[in-house]
Amino acid sequence: MNKHDIEKWINNAKPNESVIYFTGHLGEDREWDLDHKKEINETANAFIKAVKQKKIDLFQKKPKKAIPIANLFMSTLQES
Repeated sequence: MNKHDIEKWINNAKPNESVIYFTGHLGEDREWDLDHKKEINETANAFIKAVKQKKIDLFQKKPKKAIPIANLFMSTLQES
């Protein structure tokens, strides 16, 4: 997802909708994936901005087996 797609999704998502925004090792890839570093940082920063604005929650789902990859999800907040 690019920054525009992320912002569009956040603004149009219904409560409790979710999307996988990254699969892999976000912390490591933000630093060491030189081919995709800019896109990875833009994606992560767009979601972090939405969290700070209290528009979404971020959570992580690790596979049951010992695979070193995790899916990172974000979900819109529930309506009060």
